[in-house]
Amino acid sequence: MLGALLLTASPLHLVCAKGLTTDIYLAAFVAVTLALAVEGMERPEARGWTLTAAAAVAALGFLTKGPAVWLFTLLPIAFEMLASRRGAELRELFSLTRVAIFAATSRVSSSDL
Repeated sequence: MLGALLLTASPLHLVCAKGLTTDIYLAAFVAVTLALAVEGMERPEARGWTLTAAAAVAALGFLTKGPAVWLFTLLPIAFEMLASRRGAELRELFSLTRVAIFAATSRVSSSDL
């Protein structure tokens, strides 16, 4: 609580917050993408919808800051799957359906702007 009070009282925080408009959205999309991906990796019965939802949320992050979202989502997820020897799950992550959902979400939303 004290940290939050000090942060809100800092004038530098208020000045910098105006310049970083899309970073908070990117952070939110990255956090949700990682949470859904971890849920899908840990619970095989929920893997289908969680990885599909993760692909859609990652596409929204892509719309926010471009390919920077891949650095914070795709690389850690792929590295964890390779390190824990889950190659089949990695192939499932990059299924044609999920790639199409990512592409469609990115395309439809960017054309609406």
